[in-house]
Amino acid sequence: MVRIFLAIPLPAEERRALGRIARAIPFGGKGLRPVKAENIHITLKFIGDCPEARISLLSDACRRAAAQLSSFSLTLKGTGVFPTPLRPRVMWAGLAGDLDRLRRLFNAVEDGLHPLGFPRDSREFRPHVTLARIKGRVPPEVVTSFLQTPLHRSPFVVDRFSLFSSTLRPQGPIYQELESFPLQ
Repeated sequence: MVRIFLAIPLPAEERRALGRIARAIPFGGKGLRPVKAENIHITLKFIGDCPEARISLLSDACRRAAAQLSSFSLTLKGTGVFPTPLRPRVMWAGLAGDLDRLRRLFNAVEDGLHPLGFPRDSREFRPHVTLARIKGRVPPEVVTSFLQTPLHRSPFVVDRFSLFSSTLRPQGPIYQELESFPLQ
């Protein structure tokens, strides 16, 4: 079994900028875990544990999904938290730009994987980039400060998405890009 997910890798410059924001969140408690800059991405679909034998079928479906769509532009803009500012569990950077094409990519991936036995995501697709995860309580002023973080970057081109493996370790996950699926 391999723990896998599908994601859009971000350009190195964007990952570095978001990594600086994540490290600057003013809370040193053990309950807040910033995402390492090299691990920052836009998740399309978390699959979880998958038998290695099924990965080639999944890859074929992803190639077909990628062939349906052309590249598009996104911009990192704004910050937020899930599920609410009173009980945050995830701190994130927002996305702007061609969100319709991003949603079409998400739907093409879902449509391609569902017939293979990979269930559709039951939650609404809410495009974002996770910057930190929270376990426990965070002081309200930390959340307020984070939500006021100015973030508006230059557009970047999304011309592919990738299949990643995820190895969980106490120091944080290690992601490895297994395959890339270029958009037309």
